[in-house]
Order: sequence, then C-alpha cells, then structure tokens
Amino acid sequence: MRQGYSRNLGRARSPGLLPLLVTALLAAGRLVPGPAPAQAAIFALGPWSGEVLLGVDALQRRGVRAGDTRSLGYRGQLSLGKSVSFLDAGILSCNAGVSAKHASRSTTVAGDGIDFDNDFLGYNLWLGILQAKRVSLEATANRAATVGEESLGSRRLSETQDWSTALSFRFRPLRATLRYSNAALDETISERTLNGDRRRRERVRRLAVDARSTKLGLLAERTWFTQPDTSEEYLVDTLAASHAFNWGKGSTLRTAIDGLDRGGVNPVRSLRFGESARIQHTESLASVLSIRHTTERRQQSLESLGAQLSIQHKLYSNLTSAVSLSGARTRYAASRDDTLGTAVSLSYRKGLPHDGAIQIGLGTGMQASRSTMADDEIRATSENHRIDDSRLLGLRQPNALTGTIVVTNEREQEIYELGVDYTILEDGPPTQLLVLEGGRIKVGQIVVVSYQFRAPGKNRDRSESYELNAAVDFQWINLSQSVSLSREGSPASAASGERASTLNSVTGADLSWGEGNTRASAGVSYRHLLSFGARTTSYTVRGALSFQPSAAFSLNLSAKQVYASTTSRAYHLADLDLGASWRISRALWAQGQALASYRAESNGVREQFARATVTLGFGLGMIDLELEHSLSMASGFAGNSIENRLTTQIRRKL
Repeated sequence: MRQGYSRNLGRARSPGLLPLLVTALLAAGRLVPGPAPAQAAIFALGPWSGEVLLGVDALQRRGVRAGDTRSLGYRGQLSLGKSVSFLDAGILSCNAGVSAKHASRSTTVAGDGIDFDNDFLGYNLWLGILQAKRVSLEATANRAATVGEESLGSRRLSETQDWSTALSFRFRPLRATLRYSNAALDETISERTLNGDRRRRERVRRLAVDARSTKLGLLAERTWFTQPDTSEEYLVDTLAASHAFNWGKGSTLRTAIDGLDRGGVNPVRSLRFGESARIQHTESLASVLSIRHTTERRQQSLESLGAQLSIQHKLYSNLTSAVSLSGARTRYAASRDDTLGTAVSLSYRKGLPHDGAIQIGLGTGMQASRSTMADDEIRATSENHRIDDSRLLGLRQPNALTGTIVVTNEREQEIYELGVDYTILEDGPPTQLLVLEGGRIKVGQIVVVSYQFRAPGKNRDRSESYELNAAVDFQWINLSQSVSLSREGSPASAASGERASTLNSVTGADLSWGEGNTRASAGVSYRHLLSFGARTTSYTVRGALSFQPSAAFSLNLSAKQVYASTTSRAYHLADLDLGASWRISRALWAQGQALASYRAESNGVREQFARATVTLGFGLGMIDLELEHSLSMASGFAGNSIENRLTTQIRRKL
C-alpha cells in the first residue's frame, strides 16, 4: 500500500523541499531560542519564532451502528516567522514566514474489507512589508497535495496551489487595496473497478480593487475562470458601491448598489440597489425608512421590491414605543409573491440599585403573504348546453377566445358550422351563441361547446400570521409569553374547509444568580402547538452551575429534561453534562468531561448515549505534551456501538 503512496506523490509533484529543509535545520538544533529582538539603527536581528506540532490519533469503533472500524493517523506541522525593522522608528519593516504540514491516515473497516489510506503534504509562505504606515505589500503562496487509495481499487490524487499579492494604500480618510490572486486545482480520480480515470482541472484568476473611506466605498473585481477539461472559460465582473451621509443629530442617509455579470454557459446578471434613511425628528422621535430593489436574469428572471418603515417614540424617560410597516413584492417569470407586515411594541425599563434593572416589553405583529399568477393563462374547456326556446346559450367562462369556439352534437361526432347553424354574439361577457333557424341544431337538443379562454391570474396560496409576545426582566428573573397564529392554504382549500391553521403558545421563566466566581441558572418553558388538528405539548426544564473556587480549579454542571407529547406518541429526553478543569501546577493541568443522554418513546424505543473524555497536559519547558482519551457508548433501536479514541499532541514553541 505504501508503494502506491510514493507513486502517487510523484504524480502530485511534491510541494517542494523548503519545508523539509526547515525541519532538518530545526532537528539539527540550529534554530534555538534566543533573547527578544532589539531595535537597531539599521536592522534588528533575532531568532525565528514559530511552533512545532506533532500528533497521533487512534480510533476504534465496534457495534452494529458504526461497524467495526479502526483508524490510525498522525500529523505534523511547523510554523516559522520572522520580523525585521530596518529603521528606529519602524518606518520600514518586513515580516516573513513559512508553515508546513504533513498528515497521514489509515482506516480499516473489518466488515467489508475496506482499507483506505490518505496522505496530505502542503506548505504556506507569506511575506509582508510595511512602510511609513501608509503603504503595505503582502504576498502569500500555498501548495497542497492529497493522495488516497482504497483496496477496492479506487485511487484519488488532488493538488491545489495558489498565490496572491496585495498592495494597500492608506491616506486619511481613504484606504485602497489592489489584489491579484491565482489559484489552480488538478484532481485525478482513478477507479479500477470502472476501468477509467476522471480528471478535473480548474484555474481561477482574480483582480480586485477595494477603496474605502468614512463615507464612500467601492469594490471592483474581475474573475477569470478556466476549465480546460470542459473547454469552458467565462468572466465574472462584480461592482459594489456605497455612500453614507450624516446630517443633524443622529440623522443618516445610506446608499448601496452592487451588480454581477457572469458569462459562460449559464449567464447570470443581477443588480441590487438599497437606500436607507434615519431621521431624528426630535430628541424623542425618530423614523427609519429603507427601500431595496433587486433584478436578476438567469434561467428564470426575478425582480423584487421591498420597503420598511419604522417609527420609534420615547414617550417618557423609561417608556419607548415602536411601530413598523414592511412590504415586498417579488415577481418571477410566471408568478408573483406579495408580503405585507406590521408590528407594534412597547417597552419600559427602569434601573435598580446594584446594576439591576426591571424591563417590561409587549409586542404584537401581523404578516400576510399571497402568491398569484403573474400572467394570464390560456386554458381550454368544453361545456354541455341544452337549447331552449330562446335559442340563446351563454358560455360559462369569461374572456372566451371566439376564434377557438367549436360546436358539436352530444356525442361530438358532428361539427356544426358557424354562420349556418349558429352565430356568435359579442355583447358579453359572457359570450353568447345564437342558434339559427333552419340549421341542423334543434330546440331541446344538447350540444357541446369547446373553446379556449383567457384566465386572469388567480391566488394560488395565501397565508397570514399573528403574534403577541410579552417579556418581563427583573434583575435576575425573566418571564416571557408568546402566542402566534398562522393560517395558510389556497382559495380552493379554504373553500372546502381544508385551510391549515397553527396556534403556537410558549411560556418561559428563567432565573440566574451569581456571586463571585459562582454562577447558577435555571429555566423552564412550556409549549402548546395546535396544527392540522394535531396537538403537541412539551416542557423543558434546564439548569446550569459554574463553580470556580480558585483560579486553578473550575467545575461546570448542566442538565436538561424535555417531555413532548403528540396525538400519536410521546417521548422523554434527558441530558446531563459535567466538566471540570484543574491546573495542578504550572507544568501540569487536567480536564475532564462526562455526558449522558437518555431518550424514551411511548412505542417502546429507548436510546442511551454516554461519553467520557479525559485530557492531561504537561508543560516541559518549551514543549507541551497533551494526551486525550475519550470513550463513547451508545445503545438503541439500531444496536449497540462503542467508540474508543486516543489522541496525542506535542507542541513546541520556537
């Protein structure tokens, strides 16, 4: 299997020797800690600063739910950086760095014999220059290669590389950045079982100009996408602009516009415009108005217009009211959606001693939406009519297209002739036909009239929702109540009494208390939901405790109990979570967590889950060693499973 690695890594074109050389130098002890760099008249010399990270991860799963799985992986990462100041005042400085990462994982599933191996190798380079705190130049380069192989005959190779440069200018109050980036992806998937290779290549180049000030903003970006495999090349142009204007005390006007133009096989063109104004009429009265408009052209055209108006009035020093009105219309190629909403709220807040406060809020709102056909439809129908003594018959559908009218006998075997057997009277609507004397149509006879008519847009569905909410906060206790009613359905379902209605009521109470390093909280909520004739009731009880007797030891405990009942079933859910952290000494620390969960349903289904995690850390000079062991057990309707994981991590700061 490892021979396959070397062959694939050769195809991936290894990311280079630079990270390996740095690692070798580190191992040889040539990069050693030294004193902090000092400012010099010309430049400052000092050691490179960085970090080495090594880790091993072992996992074993057993059980019906997960199958018998074994996995072993290791990872290594190196980061190095250096900063140099060339002048005393720091007018010209440079920082550069490199990081390299290598990871490997092998997975075996005993049940069906799958053996999967994966290797990853990559590095990152960065360079930055800052001059006079006004102009900066940044450059980064990344490269990564991933190789995977399965014993069933599938092999995967993926290589990505990208680099970017950015030039920034800062001249108060303007900040501008010019950035160019280039990224490439080369991926090959070889499936021997299918006797074929799949390859994907992609290249993305991007040039962007970003300018910002306190009042103006501009972003212009052009992206080139190239896919040699599919011979597809297309451009994406993006332009965004914004403007802010302040006047008076607290009054502002903001404008934003952005557009996108994408070519290629699936062209897209969109434009969005937004305007927002806040007007501070008096010290206690303010209003906010926002309008947005969106157009988009792709396979299905879209146009949207929305607006929102809100008024805030401070009635007294502690009493504030707010009223808002919103509306939106979205037009598609064949339909239109309309939404209208309003909300009213009232809040009272009064401060109390010891940083306490009492706050009471009351709000209500309503929202209605309707979806209609945006354009008229042409439909066809046929009607049976019995000819009476008046020899007149009226078509049942308005807006009939007279050129499509066809009159036949009851069995539709004989077609009658216009102008000989009948004539059309266009004094409608409704459109009327007159049976002529001497023709083949007789009084008392049943005829079939087939025709097309223009049907105006009709409501396809409609929904309304109403809500009422109230909340009281008194220093350390919170009480809340919310009730909402929603109704939805089409006119046809409403006429037949099948319109859906949902009533949702939620009551909650929360209590929190804290003194020093001890915090405690408890809460309970009750919900009653009535929808489609079904009833659901549930309650939740929760509590949490955080205890820190010293700076070295802390304990956290949380619990939750949920009960829910519907017309068809009921279930209980209980969770308990316990965690502790202990700094035994400056060089030794420990952390532990235990989680237990239980679920039981009325149909006899029961599930249990438990997990325990213990972490030990050792600080050995400049090296930190961390060991973590976790054990998880689950049992339920899908069977039993056990997961055992051991993780080792070594970290050294350079």
